[in-house]
Amino acid sequence: MPLQFSTSTYTIRYDGSLMAGTPDVIAEAVEVTVGTKPAGSTWRRLPIPNCNCDQPANHCAVNPKYNSRRKAYEQQTMPSWYKAHRAKGGYECDTGFQFPPPAEGVYGLGASGNTFNKRGAVFRFGDELRVPEQEGEYVLQWRWDTEEQAQIWSVCADIRITAAASNVTV
Repeated sequence: MPLQFSTSTYTIRYDGSLMAGTPDVIAEAVEVTVGTKPAGSTWRRLPIPNCNCDQPANHCAVNPKYNSRRKAYEQQTMPSWYKAHRAKGGYECDTGFQFPPPAEGVYGLGASGNTFNKRGAVFRFGDELRVPEQEGEYVLQWRWDTEEQAQIWSVCADIRITAAASNVTV
């Protein structure tokens, strides 16, 4: 029984020192419903574009100190915030991104950062889901199929759904 998303958006929350104090960003999600398994489920794309080159984990080759295997596909026009973000210590993607970043600093190798991005914009994503109306015990599974590697992350949790109290006194 796949859960449905309750909104067409997700929330980006910044955690890192580079973007500390930046308000949450609400952005439209990119969803796929055709060809998903189980049938009838909705999958969402993780909205973190990597650099636009073959091996973005170690930067794209604008800088000659990196080897030729990291050549960028083309030079793109960068977002207005990019230069200032890099100057503060943001991750290097100087030739552009695989797709437009949904918000300032939301690009590169993701929320956990990486060895090149110790001071980078650390961020989290949140989705809202519809829970079953029927009370009972359920197993909640979360699955993440990585885009650029042969990995699948999966976590399960036992949850209990109970009726909301109609008269709550605090």
